[in-house]
Amino acid sequence: MILKSDVNYFLPFKIIQKTRNSERRELKIINQKTISQVEKKKRTIVFVDDDKVQHMINKRILKKLNLEVEPFFFDKPYQAIEWLSMNHADVVLLDINMPEMDGWKFLNHLEKKGIHVNIKMVTASVDPVDLRRSKEYNQISGFLIKPLKEDTYLEFLGD
Repeated sequence: MILKSDVNYFLPFKIIQKTRNSERRELKIINQKTISQVEKKKRTIVFVDDDKVQHMINKRILKKLNLEVEPFFFDKPYQAIEWLSMNHADVVLLDINMPEMDGWKFLNHLEKKGIHVNIKMVTASVDPVDLRRSKEYNQISGFLIKPLKEDTYLEFLGD
């Protein structure tokens, strides 16, 4: 979805989505500059989550937004670490709770291998203990709540 504004490049406006039953839903108040920043930068996003349904949801949202991103999806944390040791990523969206290896162990492995990348922790609910623990890691730049929404992508990709 690409919106253009002839009024004022920096003026905020609303993105409105009409649903099947003709209801209008406000997605985000945003400005043209933010959309342009997301469009211009081709970003590599790595998703590390054992939940394949979340991968499907994220793929669908990225396709709908038509952003300049190259997504990589991993349901096995060890595969993601191997990929990150040989490739660059602009951001890693890392699930905290996974059966094979939780997000904290994943971060420890990255540190041991000397891999430095921007990490957004992804969780169904933000636990205060996780927030405190996140301060131990310089790579963590924020927490995102599942399921991710369109405006969440526009926000963190616009940074």
